[in-house]
Amino acid sequence: MNANLVSVWREAWRPPDRRPPWAWAEQHIGSIPYSPIPGRFRSDNSPQIREPLEALIDPRVRLLFIIAAIQSGKTSVGELGLCHIITNLPGPTLWLDQTDDDAKDQADYAKRKSTAQWGQSGCTNFSRTARR
Repeated sequence: MNANLVSVWREAWRPPDRRPPWAWAEQHIGSIPYSPIPGRFRSDNSPQIREPLEALIDPRVRLLFIIAAIQSGKTSVGELGLCHIITNLPGPTLWLDQTDDDAKDQADYAKRKSTAQWGQSGCTNFSRTARR
């Protein structure tokens, strides 16, 4: 059997990672391109995002509101949660921005930065797209 086919098959049948999303992100997210803190993602640097990340993947939670100061990790909650969902809980997911222009700006910025810093592999190859 082809080695690539075996690798793809194993990856497809690998059970999802059941750790909290912040613990998963510490292992799988090398860095956040626009973060003021260089190096690998560490939830110890932003412990306030742990609970919202856990709520984001809790099937009993239907809406998640984060009221916080600027530059406090709100966008990171969504982006890290999205990476975790894509990798471990694939299925329908909706990301909304205030306007189509805001969504396009944010998607373009995230794509440019993530491609430059995170590369093109695994869950870190994500972008948000605006649909009209």
